[in-house]
Amino acid sequence: MNHDAVASQLNVSQAGKANTAKPKTLSLTAGYLCTVLALAVVFLLSLCLGSKSLSISDLLQVINGTASTGDQQIVFGLRLARSINGVLVGLALGASGAIMQSVIRNPIADPGILGINAGAALGVAIGILVLGSAGMLASIAFSLGGAAIAALFLFACASMPSFRDSAVRITLCGVAFSAVLAGITQMLILSDEHLLDQFRFWQVGSLTARPIEAALWVGPIILFGTLLAWLIGQRLNILDLGDESSNALGASASWSRASALIVVALLCGPATALAGPVAFVGFAVPHLVRLVYGNNTKQVIRFSALLAPVLLLLCDIAGRLVGNGAEVQVGIMTAIIGSVMLIVLILRPSTKKLS
Repeated sequence: MNHDAVASQLNVSQAGKANTAKPKTLSLTAGYLCTVLALAVVFLLSLCLGSKSLSISDLLQVINGTASTGDQQIVFGLRLARSINGVLVGLALGASGAIMQSVIRNPIADPGILGINAGAALGVAIGILVLGSAGMLASIAFSLGGAAIAALFLFACASMPSFRDSAVRITLCGVAFSAVLAGITQMLILSDEHLLDQFRFWQVGSLTARPIEAALWVGPIILFGTLLAWLIGQRLNILDLGDESSNALGASASWSRASALIVVALLCGPATALAGPVAFVGFAVPHLVRLVYGNNTKQVIRFSALLAPVLLLLCDIAGRLVGNGAEVQVGIMTAIIGSVMLIVLILRPSTKKLS
């Protein structure tokens, strides 16, 4: 397909949609406002709900400094950190999951399922083993390296002609690679008692694994990665047309995949260092977005980045409440909810590809 033919097709498509551009813009604006509002509400709920629930008036007293020392400690010492961590990790997982599903053209692609989080976790384990402890900077560096290696392997497979036309083959390759990385991590953990002691709580996936100071290191990286994810959305929309069409339009397919690799590693590495390997969030949220906005990759990435923190914080709140005083970590809650969604998706008779 030559450049003129592709451009002609795009012009016809855009002309057919010209009369509906304004309603779609209004719909997108309303969607963004509703999503941001939902995130703000859930963030407040995360500050209020737990083993000891606080009312909005109690929360206002805490903010004003007139509440009891215990309530201030609950909000500022415990819940504020985990809520901020939830927003940052949600941003990273939502955007990276949407990117992976688009580039790999597989509806069940996810950083947790296909090994990106497993690579980051292995990097953290190696960092602890080599350095004796995992400070925040060391965790970020090693997790970024592990995530980058895993993403490089996965996207290299996705670029091969024999894999490009088979979403199942890429998925199986990613799942197998994830199992290999997880096996190496477990081998390292079981061979070192100090590593096991530091790694066991973080490995489950928890928003309380790191203090609020960690967000100061991780936050700028994740926000920068999210911005890049928003910017490459249009390029990935062109990539969805196929490699030949993408190259004809001047958007190199190889460079599009490489930039996606960089963004996914930049998001998943710090997120995993902050909260551990939280699974299924990046898988579930893009599917919810597509129910409303279809397969427009640019919009799926943007809305997934905003909606994923909502889901993650809701799972964290649910884990506090169902444990009856003994918390269920957020990684367990997302695994339960995400596994149910995966089963439903697989059992649907008319599941469509993302191409």
